[in-house]
Amino acid sequence: MASPSTRMETASHISLTNFSLRGSNQDLARALTKHEPLFEAIATFPQAGIYERFEKVRCRVLFYIEHQIHQQDDEVTKRLEEIAGGLTDGKSEEQTNIELSGKMNKLIELLETHSRLFKQAKKMARSASPPPTPMYGKLFKSNQILHYLYRQALSPIGPDISWLLI
Repeated sequence: MASPSTRMETASHISLTNFSLRGSNQDLARALTKHEPLFEAIATFPQAGIYERFEKVRCRVLFYIEHQIHQQDDEVTKRLEEIAGGLTDGKSEEQTNIELSGKMNKLIELLETHSRLFKQAKKMARSASPPPTPMYGKLFKSNQILHYLYRQALSPIGPDISWLLI
C-alpha cells in the first residue's frame, strides 16, 4: 500500500485542465477514471476534498417548494371553507373525506420536503470553511483543485465551496 504522501504526490500531478463533470457519459467516465488517484487521495485525507455547496440551486429549490406549499395551502383553505359552508359538490361524506385527506397529505409531503431541504441548506451553510490550516497546507498546496477553482493555492475559500472538517 502506498503511503499517504505518495498518494497525494500522485494525485497532485493530475492536470485538471478541461476537467468537467458535464458532457457525454463517455466524457464523464473518462474524467472520473482519469482522476481516480485524486479521489483515492481525498478518501485518505477527507480534509483535502473540496465540494461545491450549490447555494444558488438550494435557494431556487427552496423558493420553489415554498411556492408549492402556498399554492397547496390555498387549495386546502378554500376547500375547507367550501365544506364548512356546506358545498360538497354532491359528494358523499366519504368522498369528501378522501378528497380532503388527499389535499392535506400532499401539503404534509410538501412541508416534509421543505423541512428536509431547509435542514440540508442550513447544514451546508454552517460548513463554510476557513482557509486551510498549516497542518493541511501541504495537502492543499499540492491539491490542484484549489488552483483550478481559485487560481492561487491557499487563497480563502469562497462561501459557495465547502470541504469536510473532521
